[in-house]
Amino acid sequence: MARSKKSEQKIPLTQADLERFHANAAAALARRGGAYMWEEVTGGLQTVLAGAVPLVGLGWWGWSAVEMMVFLLVGAWVGILCDAAKVLLLRERAEAFAATMYDDWHVWVVVDALRNGSHAAHPSHLRAKWDPLGGVFVDFAMGGISTLLIVMTLIHEAGLDLATLESPGLLACLLGYALLRVADTVWEILHHRAADRNRQPRGEHATVRPDSDRPVRAVVGLRGVGLFLLVFLVVILTDEKTDLHGDVTWMCMAVLNALVIVVGGLNFTGPIWLGPETRWLRRYLADRAA
Repeated sequence: MARSKKSEQKIPLTQADLERFHANAAAALARRGGAYMWEEVTGGLQTVLAGAVPLVGLGWWGWSAVEMMVFLLVGAWVGILCDAAKVLLLRERAEAFAATMYDDWHVWVVVDALRNGSHAAHPSHLRAKWDPLGGVFVDFAMGGISTLLIVMTLIHEAGLDLATLESPGLLACLLGYALLRVADTVWEILHHRAADRNRQPRGEHATVRPDSDRPVRAVVGLRGVGLFLLVFLVVILTDEKTDLHGDVTWMCMAVLNALVIVVGGLNFTGPIWLGPETRWLRRYLADRAA
């Protein structure tokens, strides 16, 4: 435990950190424009929708915990497939998103260290990296095995079958949510491919209209981990003393979906909370250029 705590202690910013910061700061600031706001808002709304629909189903149609779980599983896999399609069909842009995201992350970590006067940050924050293809593997491998375990448990313990899809509103909500996500993904893929065809040659470090030429956003890996953690909740809820159709179970699912809504809400309002550090960096770069 002491070693783990020590490894998370902040370390001073190095000259390499400052050089990387200065090389990427202007571009990171430029990327917090209209397209960034739109991505955060739409991403937050999709997450809120994923958590809100089961609660509406619970209150309006009287969905059971099993039906809420089915929506959660299908919604997760719609997201996995959509983001996997982005990575595989727009691999160059997905890899650019990974590189750009962590360059930007590094910039804002350094901004925080400079703003608070500590000139230090956690090493895990300064050295963060992400591999899109690795994330796809995590989603399909870990998420696939976890989903199989969950479905087998629900079939054995709760009598899950195709008749579950006949529950009031469930199939319509599943199709509506899936169509919304797929339509958004198809539009994004077509938009980026059209931009690639019409792209004008430019310098390696040019930042002309950064909002119109953003890397594709594909958040892969997180859902696979989430499904893995969901296995433990299902195991707890399928304890022989717990009724999968009882009050305790649907209350747990209601709380879980409420947490999903909170995460989406934080994502939705993220640009508001990031305002102070954005303004600080804008002033810092202006003073440095003066």
